[in-house]
Amino acid sequence: MLKEDSFKFDVITPIIMRGAEKQEEFRIPSIKGVMRFWFRTLMGCFIDDIKKLYEVESNIFGSTSEKSKIIIKINQFDKGSFVKMSYIDYRYFLFPFRENEHRVKWIKDGGNFSLRCSFKDIDPQIIEATFKLISLFGGLGARTRRGFGSVCLSDFNIINEDDFIKKFKSIIKFYKDYSNSKSINYSLREYSSFVSGKILFYKELKSDWSSILKNFERIYSDYRRHINIYDRYNFGLPIESYKRKNDIFSKRRASPLFFKIIKLSKNGYLPVIFTLYSSKLLEGKDLNINIIDEFLNNLNGNVSKYEFNDILREA
Repeated sequence: MLKEDSFKFDVITPIIMRGAEKQEEFRIPSIKGVMRFWFRTLMGCFIDDIKKLYEVESNIFGSTSEKSKIIIKINQFDKGSFVKMSYIDYRYFLFPFRENEHRVKWIKDGGNFSLRCSFKDIDPQIIEATFKLISLFGGLGARTRRGFGSVCLSDFNIINEDDFIKKFKSIIKFYKDYSNSKSINYSLREYSSFVSGKILFYKELKSDWSSILKNFERIYSDYRRHINIYDRYNFGLPIESYKRKNDIFSKRRASPLFFKIIKLSKNGYLPVIFTLYSSKLLEGKDLNINIIDEFLNNLNGNVSKYEFNDILREA
């Protein structure tokens, strides 16, 4: 027999959607895809056998030969939240949309929506834990690695940086218990995972997300403009302005660098930057991790840094 639970989310930064249909990116498969990614990113720390990890993931979310044990429906959504995107305000981060701006809309910040989840034969806490993980690190829609689409469970209150780390450790502990793992192999995985990378918090809080995103954009664009063009693809491909000049710039590779904005429960927004690596991302000689580390080390301001593997050990 199916059981049900509802999860209400707040929209922290605009959710960007592409295509003729205004809800094209806000589809159930897209939401499940985000859940699978972050489930794998953390569960993969405890299950380093990729076949075993796929079995565990498929047992929850389904596969080509197995039905998903979770059915998700959008229970509530404010249709008035859909607005036309302002490309001008964030022209660097939104550069890929410059030619199709008229087809791009977003769900504006400040709204909320609910997901109704029906499930059977699984621990319902894994659904909530995964939604909490997305609240800390993920997002919905396009350009989530550049700060857009940040969402958070409405009752998942984050007080400050220390509380963020505390809540992350609690999620880690749940995932570890769920996996029945006794230890962690800290070698790189074939997929992005928390066994590598680092996370940075800006101590200076802001009263609005827009100023944070514009500051992220300025810092990021200034750095990229001052490095060799062949070093820029360390931050992800394709490079739109050069892809017609060289096939290498037309390839697709997800960026290992993430910008995230956390709305605090009391006042202000917490700017977060983090990196996630994988062995596939690093194979060959075309990715130089030092370029990304140099960018992180050059960040100005009062910044605190943590290694993800240290957080895993302490959880």
